[in-house]
Amino acid sequence: MRPFASSRISLLLAALVGALMLAGASQASAAAGCYGNYCSGADPVATGCSADAITVAHVPAQMNTLAPSWNNGLALQTTSVYMGTIELRWSARCQTNWARLNLNDGAGGVEKICATQDSGYQQCRQIAGNYYGTGAGNFYSPMIYSPTLRVRAHIVGGDFSSWSTDPV
Repeated sequence: MRPFASSRISLLLAALVGALMLAGASQASAAAGCYGNYCSGADPVATGCSADAITVAHVPAQMNTLAPSWNNGLALQTTSVYMGTIELRWSARCQTNWARLNLNDGAGGVEKICATQDSGYQQCRQIAGNYYGTGAGNFYSPMIYSPTLRVRAHIVGGDFSSWSTDPV
């Protein structure tokens, strides 16, 4: 065999092996740890379902607080304070929704974050052990398989003026 033909065959084989390795790596990174109803109750990050997730609904998490008012003498007045965002997330690959709460500041009274279907079925995660126990951070519920039923994201506990997305 001529040296030129041999080097072309070697180059072609090297390119083919490289392409196969890249294809296998991209398939492995795209694979989720669950699919469909097997994802209900599972962690969206640990399963890889959060990798393709999008936010399909969101609402500000606004907490009602009492503040002094001097309008007609000293009185307490309810005001609403922005604390973060409640989001409904969707993974097309896993066919699941989950709720995510992004708190910018500590928020007393948030007990859990939930994703609830129109049917009443829900998945929730406890995020605080007592009334004053929720600090700043990102919290999310377990996933709920819901390719056809509408789902809403909401929080439980606290004195929030906005606490739920509309069902999507």
